[in-house]
Amino acid sequence: MRQRVDSVRHRQRDIRLGDQLPRLAWSERHLEPQHLISRALAQLTIMDLTVADNLGEAQYEARLNGEVGGTLEYELTEDSIILVHTSVKPEHEDQGIGGRLARFAFDDARSRGLRVQPVCSFVRSWLERHPENSDLVD
Repeated sequence: MRQRVDSVRHRQRDIRLGDQLPRLAWSERHLEPQHLISRALAQLTIMDLTVADNLGEAQYEARLNGEVGGTLEYELTEDSIILVHTSVKPEHEDQGIGGRLARFAFDDARSRGLRVQPVCSFVRSWLERHPENSDLVD
Protein backbone atom coordinates (compact mmCIF):
# COMPACT_ATOMS: atom_id res chain seq x y z
CA MET A 1 0.00 0.00 0.00
CA ARG A 2 2.84 2.39 0.87
CA GLN A 3 4.43 1.86 -2.53
CA ARG A 4 1.15 2.68 -4.31
CA VAL A 5 0.73 5.94 -2.36
CA ASP A 6 4.32 6.99 -3.17
CA SER A 7 3.71 6.16 -6.83
CA VAL A 8 0.60 8.38 -6.93
CA ARG A 9 2.44 11.27 -5.24
CA HIS A 10 5.35 10.94 -7.65
CA ARG A 11 3.00 10.98 -10.65
CA GLN A 12 1.15 14.05 -9.30
CA ARG A 13 4.45 15.90 -8.86
CA ASP A 14 5.46 15.02 -12.45
CA ILE A 15 2.15 16.32 -13.76
CA ARG A 16 2.52 19.62 -11.88
CA LEU A 17 6.06 20.10 -13.18
CA GLY A 18 4.95 19.09 -16.67
CA ASP A 19 2.26 21.79 -16.66
CA GLN A 20 5.01 24.43 -16.38
CA LEU A 21 6.94 23.24 -19.41
CA PRO A 22 6.95 25.04 -22.76
CA ARG A 23 4.56 23.89 -25.48
CA LEU A 24 5.94 20.91 -27.32
CA ALA A 25 5.85 19.87 -30.94
CA TRP A 26 3.63 16.88 -31.73
CA SER A 27 6.65 14.59 -32.11
CA GLU A 28 7.83 15.42 -28.56
CA ARG A 29 4.57 14.46 -26.83
CA HIS A 30 5.50 10.79 -26.51
CA LEU A 31 8.29 11.56 -24.01
CA GLU A 32 7.91 10.64 -20.36
CA PRO A 33 7.56 13.54 -17.85
CA GLN A 34 11.09 13.08 -16.48
CA HIS A 35 12.49 13.53 -20.02
CA LEU A 36 10.40 16.67 -20.50
CA ILE A 37 11.69 18.15 -17.25
CA SER A 38 15.33 17.62 -18.19
CA ARG A 39 14.64 19.10 -21.66
CA ALA A 40 13.06 22.21 -20.11
CA LEU A 41 16.00 22.64 -17.72
CA ALA A 42 18.38 22.39 -20.66
CA GLN A 43 16.43 25.10 -22.48
CA LEU A 44 16.54 27.35 -19.44
CA THR A 45 20.29 27.08 -19.06
CA ILE A 46 20.96 27.75 -22.75
CA MET A 47 19.20 31.13 -22.72
CA ASP A 48 21.47 33.83 -21.28
CA LEU A 49 19.16 36.81 -20.71
CA THR A 50 20.36 40.18 -19.45
CA VAL A 51 18.46 43.46 -19.28
CA ALA A 52 20.21 46.83 -19.35
CA ASP A 53 19.39 50.51 -19.81
CA ASN A 54 20.62 51.91 -23.14
CA LEU A 55 20.66 55.60 -22.20
CA GLY A 56 21.65 56.75 -25.71
CA GLU A 57 18.57 55.13 -27.26
CA ALA A 58 16.28 55.77 -24.24
CA GLN A 59 15.28 52.13 -24.03
CA TYR A 60 15.76 49.07 -21.89
CA GLU A 61 17.20 46.19 -23.86
CA ALA A 62 16.85 42.47 -23.22
CA ARG A 63 19.82 40.62 -24.68
CA LEU A 64 19.75 36.89 -25.29
CA ASN A 65 23.20 35.44 -25.76
CA GLY A 66 24.43 38.95 -26.68
CA GLU A 67 21.70 39.69 -29.24
CA VAL A 68 18.90 42.21 -28.60
CA GLY A 69 15.72 40.16 -28.31
CA GLY A 70 13.39 42.86 -26.98
CA THR A 71 13.18 46.52 -26.02
CA LEU A 72 11.10 48.81 -23.84
CA GLU A 73 11.23 52.41 -25.04
CA TYR A 74 10.83 55.22 -22.52
CA GLU A 75 10.89 58.98 -22.10
CA LEU A 76 12.30 60.65 -19.01
CA THR A 77 10.88 63.74 -17.35
CA GLU A 78 12.15 65.50 -14.27
CA ASP A 79 10.37 63.20 -11.82
CA SER A 80 8.96 60.32 -13.87
CA ILE A 81 9.56 57.80 -16.60
CA ILE A 82 7.01 57.25 -19.36
CA LEU A 83 7.04 53.66 -20.61
CA VAL A 84 6.11 54.08 -24.26
CA HIS A 85 6.38 50.79 -26.15
CA THR A 86 7.54 47.21 -25.63
CA SER A 87 8.64 45.04 -28.53
CA VAL A 88 9.99 41.50 -28.61
CA LYS A 89 11.34 39.79 -31.71
CA PRO A 90 8.91 37.15 -32.99
CA GLU A 91 11.38 34.30 -32.48
CA HIS A 92 11.67 35.25 -28.78
CA GLU A 93 7.97 35.69 -27.97
CA ASP A 94 6.37 33.71 -25.14
CA GLN A 95 9.65 33.43 -23.23
CA GLY A 96 8.92 36.06 -20.57
CA ILE A 97 11.15 38.72 -22.10
CA GLY A 98 8.51 41.45 -22.05
CA GLY A 99 7.84 40.75 -18.38
CA ARG A 100 11.55 40.91 -17.56
CA LEU A 101 11.77 44.28 -19.33
CA ALA A 102 8.77 45.60 -17.40
CA ARG A 103 10.12 44.37 -14.06
CA PHE A 104 13.51 45.94 -14.79
CA ALA A 105 11.87 49.26 -15.69
CA PHE A 106 9.88 49.35 -12.44
CA ASP A 107 12.91 48.32 -10.37
CA ASP A 108 14.96 51.04 -12.07
CA ALA A 109 12.28 53.67 -11.47
CA ARG A 110 12.04 52.68 -7.82
CA SER A 111 15.81 52.89 -7.32
CA ARG A 112 15.92 56.33 -8.98
CA GLY A 113 12.90 57.69 -7.10
CA LEU A 114 10.85 58.15 -10.28
CA ARG A 115 7.12 57.84 -10.81
CA VAL A 116 5.97 55.61 -13.71
CA GLN A 117 3.50 56.46 -16.46
CA PRO A 118 2.70 53.20 -18.28
CA VAL A 119 1.52 54.28 -21.74
CA CYS A 120 2.45 50.92 -23.28
CA SER A 121 -0.49 48.50 -23.36
CA PHE A 122 1.75 45.52 -22.56
CA VAL A 123 3.17 47.23 -19.47
CA ARG A 124 -0.34 48.16 -18.31
CA SER A 125 -1.49 44.54 -18.63
CA TRP A 126 1.71 43.33 -16.89
CA LEU A 127 1.01 45.78 -14.07
CA GLU A 128 -2.46 44.28 -13.55
CA ARG A 129 -0.77 40.94 -12.88
CA HIS A 130 1.87 42.56 -10.63
CA PRO A 131 -0.02 45.05 -8.43
CA GLU A 132 2.94 45.22 -6.01
CA ASN A 133 4.37 47.84 -8.39
CA SER A 134 1.26 50.03 -8.60
CA ASP A 135 2.58 52.36 -5.88
CA LEU A 136 4.89 53.91 -8.51
CA VAL A 137 2.14 54.65 -11.04
CA ASP A 138 0.77 58.16 -11.50
